[in-house]
Amino acid sequence: MSALYCYGVILQIFIICIFHVDLNAFIWPVTTPATTGQIAHNFSEAIAKIVEHFYIGEYRRRHFQFLFKVKNPKDRYFFQDIVDETTHLLENSITIFLGNGEPIPISNDMQFCILLVDSTESLGYLYDNIIQHHLYISGSYFIVLHTVPTPNHYYEELYEASHLSLSAGISHANILIYSDHNTILLFHDVSFSEFHCKANVPVVHNKFTKGQWLHRNFYVAKSKNLHGCTLVCATWEDMPYFQIKPNSNGSNFMGLEGRLLEYLAERMNFTIHFRWLNKKEINRTIYDQSHILDELFENGTDFVFGAFHYKPRLLNDSYTPTNPYFLSSYYFVISSRSEPFDHFVRLLLPFASEIWFILIIILVGGNIVLFTLTHMDRKLKYFLLGTKEQRPLYNMLVISLGGPVARDPLVPFSRFLLMVWLLASFVLRTIYQGLMFKFIKNDLRLSPPKTLAELLAFNYTPLMTETVYNTIKNMSRLSKRAVILNDSEVNSFEMLRHPERYDYIRMSILTAFEYFGYFKQNYTDRNEFYVVPQILFTQQLSIYMRKNSQFLNRFNTHIESFVNEGLMDRWERFLLFDGRHGIEHKEDSPKVLDMSQLFGAFSLLIICLGACVCVFILEICMSRVKRHIKGVCRRPCTEVKLNNTL
Repeated sequence: MSALYCYGVILQIFIICIFHVDLNAFIWPVTTPATTGQIAHNFSEAIAKIVEHFYIGEYRRRHFQFLFKVKNPKDRYFFQDIVDETTHLLENSITIFLGNGEPIPISNDMQFCILLVDSTESLGYLYDNIIQHHLYISGSYFIVLHTVPTPNHYYEELYEASHLSLSAGISHANILIYSDHNTILLFHDVSFSEFHCKANVPVVHNKFTKGQWLHRNFYVAKSKNLHGCTLVCATWEDMPYFQIKPNSNGSNFMGLEGRLLEYLAERMNFTIHFRWLNKKEINRTIYDQSHILDELFENGTDFVFGAFHYKPRLLNDSYTPTNPYFLSSYYFVISSRSEPFDHFVRLLLPFASEIWFILIIILVGGNIVLFTLTHMDRKLKYFLLGTKEQRPLYNMLVISLGGPVARDPLVPFSRFLLMVWLLASFVLRTIYQGLMFKFIKNDLRLSPPKTLAELLAFNYTPLMTETVYNTIKNMSRLSKRAVILNDSEVNSFEMLRHPERYDYIRMSILTAFEYFGYFKQNYTDRNEFYVVPQILFTQQLSIYMRKNSQFLNRFNTHIESFVNEGLMDRWERFLLFDGRHGIEHKEDSPKVLDMSQLFGAFSLLIICLGACVCVFILEICMSRVKRHIKGVCRRPCTEVKLNNTL
């Protein structure tokens, strides 16, 4: 072996001296370790290819960030050579923002960064600064991890860097490691597979050798298939949002959020372990939402849902909402059994007050004219009514109430006048009878408010939960009158079902329409409630998870698909309207009228009969008074005659 080596060395010297050729054109079995300059050159070429093919070619980026941080000050020159040579290779093709340990907040949407570090401590420092200066840190990160001067001992550093990326919420972080023979390996972590769940397993995804990458696929979709791994979900049962219904095949998720959760689990291929919140924790989601979410995520919860309102994400928040999946609209709901009309007022409902006023004027005016004609000029009376005895005032009133004509008029003018009055009274009576039957049948009550202004003007007491009150507490006109419920919206609807128990106090419940629709669909008669048509406010609902969670983008993608495919609208119609698109079919079967509906008519009849009795008694008294007066008058006359006789 040594003889062959000596022979090779002598041959090299001979070729150099005689032919003056470059030995770099040959491949020799004996290799020497690459220098720091060669390693920096290889990294520069690899980074330039990534930027050209991935950042510029696929994402059409016009700029990216070049950040480096070194633990050992001597390593700065190595990374500076990479930056200088990469900048030279990418000259005039893309803008490079260079930061020496401090990120530049150039975008709040997607981050595209090349990170140069010599240790995981340096990588953690860069991550902390990126999170501090950016609201969103999702994007694509390529990390050059080179532990100078021993680049081959990277195993522990590689695992720590992968774990650090996942802990920071950066799921798409690729790590570049220099290997032997001028080869650069590109690693990415696989958290979920058929063999492990939520593990930190770096695998080789690509390799740079001889100035080229093996392929141009630098992006690997994370959390696309979780291979049946278990995710922890914190929630509680609250219909119409979520409920578990056992069946022969296991469990079925019910409710708006239940159907969405079932869709996400199927698309992402994961199973669910529920972390059920107790009553105290549920109350904390109202009073202390940020701290309870922090506690849940620190204890291993992956996501939380429970009809949480979407709130814009703040820089200091440790949690983030997904894209909204449902638009919740808040209405005032009141009882349709409002205060009933007075029994005598019901008799006047078929006609408006103006029509009643005109009818009274016609009757009074007609009676005045007839009284004038019959008592002022006898010849005119005979000309209009004939010579026979007539009672025009009585006949006018009887005909208007539908009675028969007592005696036919003899004069043509009177006949014409009678025909006109018969026709007019017939039309008015028909309209009155038809409307009166409809009002009595439908148990007509006072008209409910049509707007929020009318609701407040009618002095309705607004009832609401603590969550709703926190939303409207800045509305002074409403919050001053608000009464906070000690029960849920669904259970509080029972108060509206029985207003007679509260002496018909005008109560209204401010609630999300899905609560009202679910209660109305499953528990009560469909005509017991009335919804004020005007919406007070709307609120979007979201799922919450840890800030920059690796599941966030995948959840958002499937939530958008769930909404855009119309599945949320379908389940909303099924749960709240029973598939009828909100159209209610009122029952039109005959009803038996009870005493409460006809009490006004019977009362008026009794009053009229009482008036008749009073008139009858008055007539008897008047006749006796007249007889008494006549008797008194006759006695003096008789006495006078007797005296004259005597």
